[in-house]
Amino acid sequence: MSDLKKIFTDSIIEQYKNNKQLITYELLQKLRSYGNEGKQIALDILDTEKSSDNYYLDAYGEKIAFLGDREIKRPFTKMKLAQIHIDELKRCAEDLNYFRENYVKIRTKDGINFPEMRSYQQGFLDALTSDYETIVSLQPRQAGKSVTTAIYMVWLFNFDHDKNMGICANNGGLAREFLNNVRNIFYGMPMWMRVGVSVWNKGSIESENKMRILTDSPSENSFRGYTINFLIIDECIEASSIITVKNKYTNKIEKISVSELYDRFHNKS
Repeated sequence: MSDLKKIFTDSIIEQYKNNKQLITYELLQKLRSYGNEGKQIALDILDTEKSSDNYYLDAYGEKIAFLGDREIKRPFTKMKLAQIHIDELKRCAEDLNYFRENYVKIRTKDGINFPEMRSYQQGFLDALTSDYETIVSLQPRQAGKSVTTAIYMVWLFNFDHDKNMGICANNGGLAREFLNNVRNIFYGMPMWMRVGVSVWNKGSIESENKMRILTDSPSENSFRGYTINFLIIDECIEASSIITVKNKYTNKIEKISVSELYDRFHNKS
């Protein structure tokens, strides 16, 4: 038995689950200081009421489900939340890294667990939340770029409003697989934190906050009819690919390779 389990026995965990007013931010931070085990206990004591057949219950004691999926809420589903829930929602909405560290779980080689972000992944996540209008990321395969981007998209989907996000890949199947990463991260969040949804399928999802994530294959008609506020183009080019760019300061238009564009930006910064 771990040292943490000796302190937080099953009976103590159950006491906090049944008395949410006893849970404080300081308690959550103390638990999280023990690593993934403590983070999971923090999620356990924050968890909300379920039925005998494992459905989450809304504020009126009714089972929560969307089109038969018990892991999804209908739009504007009301739940009984304690003050600590409201405080944690606010912290997550204001701080992507707080959300990622404490509420995101992904599929790892050891099963579903909290992600351990490498320094370059954290740098990429920081870039996504920066003021850059366009980000070209040159990374090798299996570097975690897709899951890092998916974490950012889930955060936007859950806490922002009235925006369209688009995912474009080599073909529609790859774009839908990217969206599946987003869906899986969303499934891993606590039910009390998840926004209600109005559309939930393999090609698109939409929240009650009018946040949409759409998928398409690359063509001149991609996302026709939609205003895309955030566009992900996955694995579309290589370092040697030639692209046309326009310098917004000089208005000069030229054709250069992606690697040269990267070098220019890197040397400039």
